[in-house]
Amino acid sequence: QNSGEINSTQRLLHNVYIREHGWEIAPNNPIGLRIEDNKLRDDYTNHVAWIGAFDSNSNEQIGCLRIFPRTQCRKLEAQLYRSCDSRLQEILDSKRQIVEVNRAVVKKEFRGNSVAFLRMLLLSFEWAIRTNSSVFFTTRVPSVLRLFSELGIKGEKAMRFKYEKHDVEPVTPFICDFDIGDVHGASHMIYTKLKVKSRK
Repeated sequence: QNSGEINSTQRLLHNVYIREHGWEIAPNNPIGLRIEDNKLRDDYTNHVAWIGAFDSNSNEQIGCLRIFPRTQCRKLEAQLYRSCDSRLQEILDSKRQIVEVNRAVVKKEFRGNSVAFLRMLLLSFEWAIRTNSSVFFTTRVPSVLRLFSELGIKGEKAMRFKYEKHDVEPVTPFICDFDIGDVHGASHMIYTKLKVKSRK
């Protein structure tokens, strides 16, 4: 994405996370998460790869997610939070190559059949396959938790955690291990689900 597309993405994140869901940003958070000019930004914009979803009729951006590789200190974003479960930290550290998929949002009026989200998710898994990477993500969103269950992606419920103390609900972590075929398997399930939805 170019700078204009990234600005559009950050405005979309602000609209969904801050205005719609009422995210509260803790001061001195470890990734520099902040609001600037109605955009949700952090210190890792130039470190990540962005994926966008656009309406085929208007070309309006309707969704986004980002692929967060390990930092220079070999940590994923979630690991930069002290609240991240120590057992989860060890598992993530043990992976040969791994990326975190986060900042996944879809505009409210396009969430009904989850196609936009599935397409972005598929692209992120295809990226992981090309780079021989395992995939890590967290969510507390009930509809996403149900979708992952339908896809056969199992969460690490014993390692749930809250990013910040004021969070109402903990997130459930998910790890798809490239080395044992989880990434290929999940990618196939996402592709199959998209094919089914396209027939409806």
